[in-house]
Amino acid sequence: MVGVAARHCGIVLDHLDRNQDLGNFDPPQVDWSRLMDDAKLLISVGTTLISLGGAFMVVRYQVGTILDTLIDVEKRLRAMDTRIDKAELTDQRVSILAGMLSPSERDKSARETAKILAEIERLRIDVDHQMSIHNGRHPEIK
Repeated sequence: MVGVAARHCGIVLDHLDRNQDLGNFDPPQVDWSRLMDDAKLLISVGTTLISLGGAFMVVRYQVGTILDTLIDVEKRLRAMDTRIDKAELTDQRVSILAGMLSPSERDKSARETAKILAEIERLRIDVDHQMSIHNGRHPEIK
């Protein structure tokens, strides 16, 4: 068996005699059409794998680019949201100030102030009367 393999592969082993008869050995016939079909299949599978690898790399690059774009858009959106919040806050403050300074509010405020001043004047008169009655003297308690 070793001799057959050695002769088939073209290997000469030192311990074998070259003249030794190894029996009737015919090398198998090669089916070239099947070998060509196998080669075509291997080439086809290889090119398909290479194409898939290339497509994977393209998809990977595009996904990376899309993620970078998405991160940039998210940053811009957050900045715009912050600006909108500031603008809304400013608008709210302006509307409050406009309401406070409106003619109707100013008129209402002036009337309230006039009422308060009139009440203070009346209370001052009452306190002055109470002080004149008492005048620092205490009547005797029986």
